[in-house]
Amino acid sequence: MATEAIPRANEGLYRTLTPNAEVPIWSGRLRIAAGASVAGRGRVLMPWLPTPALRFELEGSPSGDLQTEGTVSLWGQKARGRCLITSRPLFPAMPGKIEGIVNGPLAIGGTPQMARLVVHVINFPKFLGRPIEVGKRSWLRGRASLAGNGWKFTIDACPHVGQLVDGLNATGGYAITHVGVLEREDGALFRPRQAADPLDRIGNLLSFASGAWAIPQLYVGVAADGRQVFRECGARPVGRWGGHSRWFNDLDVESLERAFVGFDRLWAKGVWREPLKLLIYLYVNANAGPPDIGLVLAQAALEQMAWHLLVNDRKVVSADGFGKLPAADQLRLLVSSCGIPLDTPSSLQDLAAMRTQGRQVTDGPDRIARLRNDFVHPPSGGSSARTHGRIVDAWRLSLWYLELALLSLMGQSGTYRSRLNSGEVSSLPWS
Repeated sequence: MATEAIPRANEGLYRTLTPNAEVPIWSGRLRIAAGASVAGRGRVLMPWLPTPALRFELEGSPSGDLQTEGTVSLWGQKARGRCLITSRPLFPAMPGKIEGIVNGPLAIGGTPQMARLVVHVINFPKFLGRPIEVGKRSWLRGRASLAGNGWKFTIDACPHVGQLVDGLNATGGYAITHVGVLEREDGALFRPRQAADPLDRIGNLLSFASGAWAIPQLYVGVAADGRQVFRECGARPVGRWGGHSRWFNDLDVESLERAFVGFDRLWAKGVWREPLKLLIYLYVNANAGPPDIGLVLAQAALEQMAWHLLVNDRKVVSADGFGKLPAADQLRLLVSSCGIPLDTPSSLQDLAAMRTQGRQVTDGPDRIARLRNDFVHPPSGGSSARTHGRIVDAWRLSLWYLELALLSLMGQSGTYRSRLNSGEVSSLPWS
């Protein structure tokens, strides 16, 4: 019986051999127009530190006094973007180096027909995926396949992902860890603007899975004959490596693939698209901490989700009735309807021991609501329940509720990594 051939790994145009190594994007003649103008030999690059940004530099003699804001153009490429000039010669018309930041994506190549779009993913966790060939008689298990609504996306680990992750664990920062390829399921050609929505939902799902921004970027469009016909560069949201808890079980790539199926189904409904984007925005920022601010953001996300799920979607309660419920009851209704236990886990010792005015607090939602209210509202009598340990525990529990509520909404099953048990692989409560 013939064995199935192992597919070749996706190959990106850009790579980082070590963490935080700047990525050269383009070199050639540049033109800056900012009140005055200047043209000269230069380059565009992507440095990562202190924060990722698309930068340019060139040598030239300005025609006059350059303003702070203007446009940068790549000579002969019909590519132009807004820019902020950060360094220039001291006097007008003096030759010297001009440097700055490109504001927003810089597109090269117009709007051609493409067979596939190659993208680069920053700081996505290493996972045990499907086999891919990465060299002569060399392979690794590093592929996930996400498909739905007429599109398919494969995300492959870079051949040296192990060394990159080791380096990132040691130094922090940023690196291109994975390369993705977006294609139409029927093989049809498409233009760059048609890829915007599928990349948006893929980026949101990857960010939810990793617990930090993991938006695909540094696009390269490839024609049916293999020619590179399009590039778009720009610093999209990306999370700095380290310190982010996540639910994604990196030992089970199917957990990511299953999650995308449910996420994609919700996204396709339309009414869930903007709520999902808001929930993941709040989730990622809450997960980044610090705990006190993270608790407020996580509770805001939980209240938003409770409204959309219980009032708009399932119509369990009316809008008027929902508005009259205390925050703890809104949260309790969401958590219980998603099949999540209400009891405060014993691993959260400070939170589990919390009392309110001499009585034992009833459950997790009650504790979270009390601590959040203590933080955002002035005291109305009695003593504050805030302690550092309780705030940290409530932050962890609220993010756990949010992760599981979203996974329940997506119809997820199987295992996940529990932030309440130091990231150990656990079964979902309803599985």
